[in-house]
Amino acid sequence: MKAERINLPSGGFSISERIQINRIVWIRSLPECEHGPSNRMVEDLMALEPTGGIQVELFSPQTVEECLSLIEEMSLRAREGLRPLIHFDCHGSEYGLALENGETLDWDTLAAALRTLNVETRNNLICVLAACFGLNFGKVLSLSKPTPWYIMIAPEEQILIGDLEQKTRPFYESLLTTGSITRAFQTKLEPQMQMFNCQVLFAKGIAVYVKNHASGKALQERREKLLTQVMASRRASGRPIPLRVARSLVKTGLKPGQKVIDHFAPRFLIGRRPAVDYKDIQRIVSKTKASSQTTI
Repeated sequence: MKAERINLPSGGFSISERIQINRIVWIRSLPECEHGPSNRMVEDLMALEPTGGIQVELFSPQTVEECLSLIEEMSLRAREGLRPLIHFDCHGSEYGLALENGETLDWDTLAAALRTLNVETRNNLICVLAACFGLNFGKVLSLSKPTPWYIMIAPEEQILIGDLEQKTRPFYESLLTTGSITRAFQTKLEPQMQMFNCQVLFAKGIAVYVKNHASGKALQERREKLLTQVMASRRASGRPIPLRVARSLVKTGLKPGQKVIDHFAPRFLIGRRPAVDYKDIQRIVSKTKASSQTTI
């Protein structure tokens, strides 16, 4: 696929990155009585194979174990070059995906499995969650762990099967024709569904982290706490230092900067270069409210 141009929040930044897709993997876990619309959507996708040049694979895991085994198998295939777009055709809730046998594949467990797969794809994984409340999957992200997907598309609340059946083929037809998932999403799936890019969320997450821990009152409190620890440690070691020297060392050590991005980016972005530098983060911080949610 061609390089995507994606706007970043709170400052008008944009990025251009190449996304690789060479397979659409449709994972369906629905009661048999609901297979009709799903079959029609899959048939529509398969009809696009000659023009799109991307093969469609259909899998129907019934249990959590089967679903996780399927993702594990894709992780092995990714080492040989598989770069999938996974379409989850399931029911969903705020807790996770509701599978055919009645089990729930919770968001944390799904994220752990997809992290492994996304690492193998070198952060190229795209997930379309055609499941009610699929947007809750975005809440499991953590700056200290690899992102489980490069792009995720999902509804925030309930979505009607009629809407999905009406919009699915046009979305994939646009994607395969233009090579732009951003354009396909904006013209075919909004506003019923939302799209998240890991670069955008990384920038927002770093901004929230800086706002909450590396600026203002929070930063001052961290400095004073660390200063107390440094002074006590040096006295205990028999090598006390003047307060002004200790304060200077602490201030320098806790000064926020590019090192914050450099610390989190390699793991979270799985080797992709971050789309923002610290000057960009400062502009985002100025427009970001402090939050107790600092995991992302």
